[in-house]
Amino acid sequence: MILAGGASTRMGRDKATLIWQGRTLLERQLALVRSVEPAELFVSARDDARYEGLDAPILRDRFPDSGPLAGIERALDAAATEHVLVVAVDLPALTADFLRRLLGRCDERTGVVPVWRGAWEPLVAVYPKRCHGLAVDLLARCRPAARMFAERCRAEGAIRPWPLRATEAECLRNCNTPAEWEALQARSRTAF
Repeated sequence: MILAGGASTRMGRDKATLIWQGRTLLERQLALVRSVEPAELFVSARDDARYEGLDAPILRDRFPDSGPLAGIERALDAAATEHVLVVAVDLPALTADFLRRLLGRCDERTGVVPVWRGAWEPLVAVYPKRCHGLAVDLLARCRPAARMFAERCRAEGAIRPWPLRATEAECLRNCNTPAEWEALQARSRTAF
């Protein structure tokens, strides 16, 4: 699941349509996830988003205005597989190698969520389909953060943490504001 359903209010425009190295962030993330050969691929999108020619089903949130967990819930519900790889659209430094190492830390019953500096990084993670009920329960009761969902999944033994080193955490550098986007682009000319 590519999570592209955010409102992008701090950015001031849809982050999925930002151009990174000649293509949109959404096109980049779709190609990246396809490189690890998923059995199926979905895009979580806002109701007003019009992403043409993706060759991937678009899923709309059943719990509006509930953040990324609403997109994760839809993927867990729609998936035919036992695990769902979740990837946020606004991570231009994410690599296929990182995704393969993430997937390699799963087993048939347990997913994996990276941890950086003691905090869950739940928007590049692998969740077991069996966590769908946990997502629905949280979304029905409140507007929870995805980190709360990760914590609940861990308490149920459904995921395990993957403590990241600084070099691994670089893959998770995101952008939420025009200033962060500009800084990331400037940095990419020398680092990525």
